[in-house]
Amino acid sequence: MSAVALIRSWTVALCLVVLFAATGAWARSLERVANDVVRSFTRDVPLKEQTVQLAPDSFTELDTRHTLGLSEALYSAFAAALSDAGAKLSVQQVGETPLLVSGEYDIQQKKIVLQVRLRRMGRDASRDLGVRTVHLARSAIAPSLLVRNLKQAAAGLVRQLEAQVVFTRARNYRVVQAVPGGANIPTLKLGKVLQQAVQEAVASAEQFSTVVALGQNVATVALRPQYAVAGRKITLTLILDKTEVTPQYTVHTTLDSNEVGSELLQVYDDRKLKVCATVVAPGRRDIRPGTRRAEEFLQLLKEKMFTGHNVTVGRCVAGFSGRRIDLKLGRDVKKTADGYGFVSSSLRADVVAEKGTLLGVVTSSARISMAVDQRNSSALADKTLDEKCIAELASAVLVYHP
Repeated sequence: MSAVALIRSWTVALCLVVLFAATGAWARSLERVANDVVRSFTRDVPLKEQTVQLAPDSFTELDTRHTLGLSEALYSAFAAALSDAGAKLSVQQVGETPLLVSGEYDIQQKKIVLQVRLRRMGRDASRDLGVRTVHLARSAIAPSLLVRNLKQAAAGLVRQLEAQVVFTRARNYRVVQAVPGGANIPTLKLGKVLQQAVQEAVASAEQFSTVVALGQNVATVALRPQYAVAGRKITLTLILDKTEVTPQYTVHTTLDSNEVGSELLQVYDDRKLKVCATVVAPGRRDIRPGTRRAEEFLQLLKEKMFTGHNVTVGRCVAGFSGRRIDLKLGRDVKKTADGYGFVSSSLRADVVAEKGTLLGVVTSSARISMAVDQRNSSALADKTLDEKCIAELASAVLVYHP
């Protein structure tokens, strides 16, 4: 092999600038990228009849190690390109010095920078046979491929640990209950789901698998997930306890609150949140506080919030300290040209924190016939406070707010 060829067989920083128009199909763009990169690899390394390791998690987001939808799309594109080049694909390591294709992508404001490696793995040492860097216009990639979620974040945390920890001995790994990462923070529903997501990621992670000899006692090491909420930013932390031969390891990642979902940011009512409701009447047609209809509405709201979500709602009185639901109730009676009469309602419920912060706004409306309204005076309120309305109210009341 010539000196030039030898140099090329090592790390080659080749920047392929691929700025596809926004109108181009993202799948076609990724296929073209994969074909170009694999073709450039084959100029240095014969891939025909070679076994190449490639898996759905071979491509991860830079730093976070998340596997977004883009990871799966890249896997599919490169699997097709490698197969077309005559390579045999395997999701697991085959042989003592297997070939491995992997990549990382950095999502920037207007572009995505993808770095792909062809690597020769070895028991004692591994080396890059080629590195290619590709620039993709972000507008050429479907937005759905860049969406993050809790499961991806948990898997990314586990991959971060795998990249840092030297696993020298067989261990049992136990994922404990996720807890708030700070003082005086309530337990969120996020904790249980985060624990389950980390457990799934650990179970499928190669380096965390435990190999135990018959009769051997294996130490158990705890993995401790934590979460912290600051405005819209959710910080997830995973701690691997120290052992007699390794220190404690800690990794972090962040998600936006809309990537977690408001239902997981609700508190378990272990603090016994104080909640009250009151009827306000800023408009001429609004139902007035203290009237029979207002009282019926408040009573029905209290019953449905407790039976549906275990939230106790009291009446707002002077000096109340807690979360407040301000109910604006509209009621209108109309008749059609043929004499049919109906009654309609409109509801706006503002959920307000103790210090006046608006936690959520819930709206609802309903309509019933005048005949039904005359037979059952609470029928309209019952239809207005339907299951969806009560669930949204409970979500706003229970959302975490420091």
